[in-house]
Amino acid sequence: MELKYCLALGMCACLLLFPARCAEQARSAMALWAQAVAPALFPFLALLPVLTSEEARDGYERLFARPMRAFRLPGRAASAAVVGLMAGTPAGATAAGRCANALSPRQRFTLGILVSGLGPVFLVCSVGAGMFADAAVGARLWGSMALSLMLGAFLCARLPETWFHGRTAADAAARGENAMTSAIMGVLSVCGWMTLTSVIGGLLPEAAQPYIEVSRGCFLAAQARNATLAAFLCGFGGICAGLQNRARLTLSGVDTRWFFPAKALCGGLCAGIYRLTERLRLPAMPETFAPYRAACVCAAALAVLALLLGVGKVTGHRRGTAQDESETK
Repeated sequence: MELKYCLALGMCACLLLFPARCAEQARSAMALWAQAVAPALFPFLALLPVLTSEEARDGYERLFARPMRAFRLPGRAASAAVVGLMAGTPAGATAAGRCANALSPRQRFTLGILVSGLGPVFLVCSVGAGMFADAAVGARLWGSMALSLMLGAFLCARLPETWFHGRTAADAAARGENAMTSAIMGVLSVCGWMTLTSVIGGLLPEAAQPYIEVSRGCFLAAQARNATLAAFLCGFGGICAGLQNRARLTLSGVDTRWFFPAKALCGGLCAGIYRLTERLRLPAMPETFAPYRAACVCAAALAVLALLLGVGKVTGHRRGTAQDESETK
């Protein structure tokens, strides 16, 4: 607790000593959040209860039970994994919290790594088309990041169970969360984290700034035309996204002591995969995207899939009940 007080006092001193610089960093972070992050994230957070409902989990389990075995996770964890890969931080960590109670400490950590990435809407629309002026770069970044998270989760699933301590998971329903309120607060919390870490990063040496906040880091990497650095940042996630994920995963009972080392490993894997796939030619893509429209389409597609899976479960249950009743008669 004393360290937190010291950091808070140091932050206040920096704000008093460098007010203009801090204000400029805060404005830049808020503008980036409003243009790129919030439009890509809000639809997924608003539909999260549908995407991770009990019926959707059962449906995802039927579809993805076998692939999840590679990570030594139950099929019901697939709903959180899909949300994490499609929506990114912090929706993935929030989704993981909805199924954490049924997992062991090592499984919770493995799932936490698997869902800690960035969404394709942000990478393709904002980073690729917006920053690199090439949507194919964003698509390649997302593919490399997704594969690196899978490899990282695969390795984490093989770590000794004794490395992880069990914690009590706080259930979302027990906390009385409302879906829309939770979505709004989740998006606003991202703005707060981005602003805080950008202000701190602006006071650090220039070489350290890309690693503080991933959006700012990708922007600097795009200015330097260094897609490999952007790939590392996408796999690593940056300090800002890492702190957000750690905070949410800790509420879900995840032992996060090894979180940042595991994310650094994912960053290295992502950079290596990107370099290996850099010469692959991707299909022609539009030069510009509307992030909010793309996010709505992706979120709606996942919601429709979840609803169809839920309807399939209910229909199958009713048929089974009717068959049992007819056999009884």
